[in-house]
Amino acid sequence: MHVYEVWEDDDSESLVRSDFVEKLKKTGHIGEGGKKLYAFPACTAEEAAAIWYLRSGRTYTPIGRPELCPKGCGIFFYPKGSAECANCGLID
Repeated sequence: MHVYEVWEDDDSESLVRSDFVEKLKKTGHIGEGGKKLYAFPACTAEEAAAIWYLRSGRTYTPIGRPELCPKGCGIFFYPKGSAECANCGLID
């Protein structure tokens, strides 16, 4: 499970995995005036985006069609999106 953060910068919001925040600040993708609005845990990028969209009053549609995890855990994942299974992690 990862922690995701929602950042506001120049009147726009961005969803960022917490472990990438410092790198994005260094490269200027999160500006000096960036403000963290909130953070939350999620198992996959699709789950994080769905939570973020829900809290923003929008509906998130993942990229591609869901497929059952090929490792047999019974969870659906999005191979054309993050390719992360909530149980098994990244599926190559």
